[in-house]
Amino acid sequence: MVIVSSEKSLTMTRKFTYAVLVLVMLAACQKTDTAKSSDDLAIRNPDALIISAKNFFINDIATQSSIASLNNEGFRRSQINKTPLWEKAYIKRDDAKGDVVVVPLQYGKPLHFKTNFGNGTTLSMEKQSDLWIYKDVSGKNKAEVRIALPNKTYQDGVVKSFEGYILEEDWFGISLNKYLYKNGNINIVKKNLPVSGVNNSANRDIVTCDAIDWYSCDYIDQYGVGTNCQYLYTEYVNCEGGGDDDGGGGDGGGGGGGGEGENTCATQCANDFNSLVNSSTTASETINTHISNINGLTKNKNPEWKILKNLTWALFSQEAGTIEYVTYPYDRWEWRTLVHQGITFTGMSVGGNVSFSQGIGTPSFSAGTQNVLYAGMSVSFTVTYSAACNCPGVNIYLPPTTISYTSNAIWSANPF
Repeated sequence: MVIVSSEKSLTMTRKFTYAVLVLVMLAACQKTDTAKSSDDLAIRNPDALIISAKNFFINDIATQSSIASLNNEGFRRSQINKTPLWEKAYIKRDDAKGDVVVVPLQYGKPLHFKTNFGNGTTLSMEKQSDLWIYKDVSGKNKAEVRIALPNKTYQDGVVKSFEGYILEEDWFGISLNKYLYKNGNINIVKKNLPVSGVNNSANRDIVTCDAIDWYSCDYIDQYGVGTNCQYLYTEYVNCEGGGDDDGGGGDGGGGGGGGEGENTCATQCANDFNSLVNSSTTASETINTHISNINGLTKNKNPEWKILKNLTWALFSQEAGTIEYVTYPYDRWEWRTLVHQGITFTGMSVGGNVSFSQGIGTPSFSAGTQNVLYAGMSVSFTVTYSAACNCPGVNIYLPPTTISYTSNAIWSANPF
C-alpha cells in the first residue's frame, strides 16, 4: 500500500488542473482561428485573395453578362468580349481602394485607340486596361474595368508619374468615373458637355473636347503604327469651356451652364459628327471604264471606281492603263500598264466637312509584265473629318478626325 502525502497530492492536483486549462485555451484558440472568415485569411495569403476575387467575379459578375449585354448598346467597344487572365492576376495596394486584385484582360478582337491628347501613337486596349476587384468601406466586393489613357507628356517620358485619363467602368461598359491625372493632381472629369449661356458672339465660349478614336487593327508595331486598322468611332472624354478657371477636368461649373436648347444643339452636333465619320465604309465598285484607241493593237483603258461611300457622298479613284492585243501564242488582250491618277469627291457631306488625300496607288503588276489578264489596284488614302457646329451662344470645338483607308479593285484586260 502506497501512501501519498496530502501536500504531494495537492501539488499533483494543481498540475493536472493547469494542464487542463492549457488544453482548453489551446482548443479555444484553434476554434477562434477556424472561425475566421476566408477574407481574413486571404489578406494574409495573396493566393487566397485572388481565389476569393475570382469566385466573386464568377458568381456575381459573369452570370449577369448575358442579361446586361442586351441592354448595353451605348459603346461599340463594350460589345467586344473580354476574358480575365486569372493566371496573371496580382495584388496591388491602392491608396484609395486598399488591397486590389488586378487582373489583365484578353479581348476577343484586337482593339486599339489613338487620342488627340497623346503623342500620336496607337495603343492596345489589352495593354491599357485591367480588371480591378476590391472591397469598399462596407466590406462589399466591387469589380471595375480601368482604362488608362496617357497624355503626350507621360508617353514622351517628360514625367515619371502617370498623366492622362483613367476611365472606370463596370464589366459591361457602363461608365462609373472618369479621372484626370495632371501635375500631381487627380480631378473628377465633368460628365456633361459645358456650354455658355451668353448670346453675345464677341463673348462666345469655345468648347474643346479631348477625343479617343477607337480602331480594330491587325497589328501594332513598336512605334505605335497600326496595320489594317478599321476605324470604329470617336469617344469624347472631356469637354471644357474656354472661360473655365478650374484648370480643366475638375467638377466645377464648367462653361457657364447654358440653356437646355444650347445643350441639345451641342449634343446633336456631336452626334451628327460621329454619324458622319461612322457612316463611311470602303468600297470597290467600278463606275465607268474609259476606252480610247492608241493604235490598232493598243488601247487606253482607264477605270473609274468608288473607293469610299457615305450616306450622302462618295470618293472615286481614277486610274490610267494601257492594254494590248496579243496574237501569239493566244489571241487575247493583256495589260501593259496601270497607274493611279487621283481621287475626286461627289455629293454633299452632312454633319461636318470632309477633306482627303489623293492617295497612293499600288498596281498588282509592274509595267511591261507579260500575260497579265487581270490587273488590280490598291489605293491607300486618308480622310479628315471636321465638325461644323452652329449653336446659338457657343462655339463647339470637336477635334478633326483623320482616318486611313485602303480600297482594292480588279479589272479584266478586255476592252469590252
